Amino acid sequence: MKNLIALIFLITIFSCNNLSDREFILLDAVNESLEISNKNLEASNYIFFKAIEDKTYGTINYEKNNHWYEVAKSLRKECDSLITYLDKLIKNVKPNIVDKESAKEFKLIEKIFLKEKNGDVLSKKILKFENKILSINEELTNEIKHNTIFYTRDFQLSGNSADSFSIFYFKNQSAIGALTILNKLRNNIRNIESRCYRFCFYITQATRHDYHEWPRMLVNQNSNVLKIGDDLEITTGIGSFSSAYQPIVTINNKKIGSDLAGVINYKLKLTKAGEFSLPVNIEFTNPDGTRQTQMKIVKYKVVD
Repeated sequence: MKNLIALIFLITIFSCNNLSDREFILLDAVNESLEISNKNLEASNYIFFKAIEDKTYGTINYEKNNHWYEVAKSLRKECDSLITYLDKLIKNVKPNIVDKESAKEFKLIEKIFLKEKNGDVLSKKILKFENKILSINEELTNEIKHNTIFYTRDFQLSGNSADSFSIFYFKNQSAIGALTILNKLRNNIRNIESRCYRFCFYITQATRHDYHEWPRMLVNQNSNVLKIGDDLEITTGIGSFSSAYQPIVTINNKKIGSDLAGVINYKLKLTKAGEFSLPVNIEFTNPDGTRQTQMKIVKYKVVD
């Protein structure tokens, strides 16, 4: 909170008519830090999102975990939509900042955000985003509604008009100041996304069935590129390679049994060069007793 207030204060006093060399360097450094932070958040958020997905299909608590996975997907859709619009605005501003003089430019900013009404559109999109995020799920709302920054604490968007948002942020604003604001708003969105994903991740259960594994198809091949006369070897199985899953594998239209550990081994003598693909189908028993089938394509290349 203190950092955000300081940032807005700096942007305000470092407006178009007051921007010194030192202040330009400072805001340029702030933008660089925000951009790095945004990239790191995006990478971290992707990992958490995939982890939520994995917990959904990798545990016996499918119904509950799938609910939170759907919540995470809704969050991702809303976040990406607003980020796309912010990126569009950033691309309209950033290329015009090539030195200190261009960084002081305010007429372009007033044109983009006031005359062309992009500030109004942005404020409405943030408000819409806030309302959607806080209505996706009641438990999630209770978790994040406090201490969550959608814009700034001191500007209550819901109590002000879209026009006041534009004036508050972009009237007489320098180009580099506007860029800093846009990057900060972008950072806010990714932080909100991060908080939501973490909540979804930790509220899901990870209790697994037997050997701490949910049955998943595993396929391994000895090589992707082989020579004529070599053997293509495929090893496949379910989860921890347990025969309790009763796997039935079909490779090259041939059914193959497993050993006592549930491992299926298949060997094919290669006789001609070229690029090939081999479907591997496996049918197995879920922990709840139902049967399911999965398929993977094994691709390989044979050279002379």
